[in-house]
Amino acid sequence: MTITYDMFKKLHDSAMASAPINTQSFIVDNLTTFKNKQYGAFWDGNHQVIVFKRDLTNNQIQTYQTGIYNQADSTVSDPNLHNVIVLAVDEDGYIHLSYDHHNYPLNYRRSNNPEDITSWTAEISMTGQNEGSLTYPTFIKRPSDKELFFFDEYRDLET
Repeated sequence: MTITYDMFKKLHDSAMASAPINTQSFIVDNLTTFKNKQYGAFWDGNHQVIVFKRDLTNNQIQTYQTGIYNQADSTVSDPNLHNVIVLAVDEDGYIHLSYDHHNYPLNYRRSNNPEDITSWTAEISMTGQNEGSLTYPTFIKRPSDKELFFFDEYRDLET
């Protein structure tokens, strides 16, 4: 399913659906389905991460303002288009959220409870390795329902 401008406006009045940051062609996982629920995330007009959950049985939508802001671009009107948001839901129902990367350190949080969009960990490490400078994050779901996380790692070849 494609999230349209009208859907973003219904989810949150200040959504930046018309801004390119929420519609980059390399975003493949800012919307996912788990147990008849659809989960998604986007930047709003204040450069804050908004997470939503839509019940596919009755179309009710719950949104949550995370308090997570795009720190690099919070004072500009045209955000860096690489600073996309990606999310995944693992086999136990925990939601994984990664955001705001353009050669920046890993920004990653996980829901504190399964299927709960209102309670998140502080920023945490995934592996503790190669998390210093990344771009183009993406989650890939394997047939086993195990999630993989991929990204481009930035390295200065001149040093």
